[in-house]
Amino acid sequence: MSGERILLVDGAGGRVTDLVRATALVVEHAGLPVALIGGLAVTCRLAVAHRITQDVDMVAGTTVDLVAGPGSVADNLVSAGVARAATDTSSVRLFIGETKVEIIDTEQLNATEAADIEPERSRLFVLAHRWALETATAITISVTDAQVRATVPVATPSALVTMKLHSIQDRSQDRKRASDPWDLFRLLQVHNSAGEITAAIAHGPPVLAPIAVAALDRVFRTDVTRTRRWIHGYGEPAWTQLMTDDALADLATEVIEGLTF
Repeated sequence: MSGERILLVDGAGGRVTDLVRATALVVEHAGLPVALIGGLAVTCRLAVAHRITQDVDMVAGTTVDLVAGPGSVADNLVSAGVARAATDTSSVRLFIGETKVEIIDTEQLNATEAADIEPERSRLFVLAHRWALETATAITISVTDAQVRATVPVATPSALVTMKLHSIQDRSQDRKRASDPWDLFRLLQVHNSAGEITAAIAHGPPVLAPIAVAALDRVFRTDVTRTRRWIHGYGEPAWTQLMTDDALADLATEVIEGLTF
């Protein structure tokens, strides 16, 4: 596996080192396709210090034949002795050392199956996470002052945008919503200056593009006042200064006007 190379700077607590080490172990022992998503993936795609994240988030493939083939990625990691399962949740949550690892299993769907998923928000979740797995590309991650290096499949900027458009609408706590628009804002700033994200979504799963556009229109244009309230209430002061109503609307408009259905 080859691809981009990035160098991340760690803090005094070694948190980034722990995250990258845990990610490497997941990739090594998964037994099925996986890809890095979430805050660490956003940081990798921006290749600069972005925001603090505490967990490793992954998407994973599944196997149809659990008898003949391997089990789930979570099963494989626990069986390999590199992870332990959390007992306080029904979601697929593991711990590698003290690092929490969340794994979202995905499956391949045809257009008819995808169109039947309701409500629309659930359809966005399923399609965006599967697309992230299928389009991920390799990044070799190194950490300053640490003997840690991992080459892992990382979700593309366009896939990260579609997943963030789901999470910002679906979180149960408003305080967690501030980081989602910040991630969206920076990804679109950096990776859509020449329409790269727009083009990727246009050529992605046909069922995905219309619901991603509708979600982006809501969070950055129609309901921008609510989005700004989350940013102002729970985000960093610099975020509020950069993410004005006009700045958010302009980024959304570039994507929306570039897509036709």
